[in-house]
Amino acid sequence: MVQNNECNSAEMPNEQQEYVDEFTNYFDNKIVPLIEQGNIVKDKFRSIFWTSFWTAIALLCVNGLFVLFKALIYHKSVTIGQFWFVFLIAALFALEPLLSYRKEKKTDIFGVFLQFFGDWKHEEEYKILPEYQYPILPTHDALTITHQVSGSYSGAEIKIGNAIFHNGKKSGGKGVLIDISFLSPFTSAILLFDKSGFHRSDKISRFQQIKEEIPIPSSNYFKIFTPDASVPHDILCSAFFEKILDIKDDFKSRKMNVMLQDSHLLIVLENADIYFNTDSLWNKSDNKIRFEQLNKQISDILYLVDLMHELQR
Repeated sequence: MVQNNECNSAEMPNEQQEYVDEFTNYFDNKIVPLIEQGNIVKDKFRSIFWTSFWTAIALLCVNGLFVLFKALIYHKSVTIGQFWFVFLIAALFALEPLLSYRKEKKTDIFGVFLQFFGDWKHEEEYKILPEYQYPILPTHDALTITHQVSGSYSGAEIKIGNAIFHNGKKSGGKGVLIDISFLSPFTSAILLFDKSGFHRSDKISRFQQIKEEIPIPSSNYFKIFTPDASVPHDILCSAFFEKILDIKDDFKSRKMNVMLQDSHLLIVLENADIYFNTDSLWNKSDNKIRFEQLNKQISDILYLVDLMHELQR
């Protein structure tokens, strides 16, 4: 566990291996059968669709030849109306399997995956009001979360979402937004900006950049600000920097900003995204690698929650 003085990592190799084994068993026993059944249904409807599609094409060709034959033999003019009705019938014939698939009762595989973490939920697109302005976020007028998973863990409320930042009609960037709300507030407000990025000084006018050198190599990835220019060593330790950089690597993000303020820990990962399994007829639900990647991303966030609890003691 974490020691306040040395601030060692809270993770144990055996505990991590047990967690990986637990997820593997859950995935093989709970999710794989649903994926296999879902793919059988998709294969059936795809087969019906292609049969209907080529039948519709054949119907259009036969109608075209019939109209052309009448025009050549009886010297009748060709009109759009002669094609329109048959085209409409053919289109409905081809689209019927797609409509039937949408009505087919399907198991929410992604929802079953989230149950591994407890009573977690998935939400699709919604917008956040313009006043959701934190200094670590890109400048924006509005923020859209396209997919968000949320749930509780060890007393903390966690939200992980794909975010799109809007500046008027233009995009102000995108990435993953991680918002963790703890029961008790942090002793210090801390802002960490990726050194390869930029920050607006007018947004952090009451903060001062920490001048004292932090003897942790991984801290060199960030510009660090606090309200009184003192180093909160109880938080800014090697385990903290290692864990948030692990999260950055897991999400394959180019830049990372972090904010600890009041009882919130907010992380912005530029140009990253979280995987969401869709029920598209054209995609097989067999991407185990992406499920494993998402599990790794969420589990590292849970490890971060455990670590923050230790550091706040």
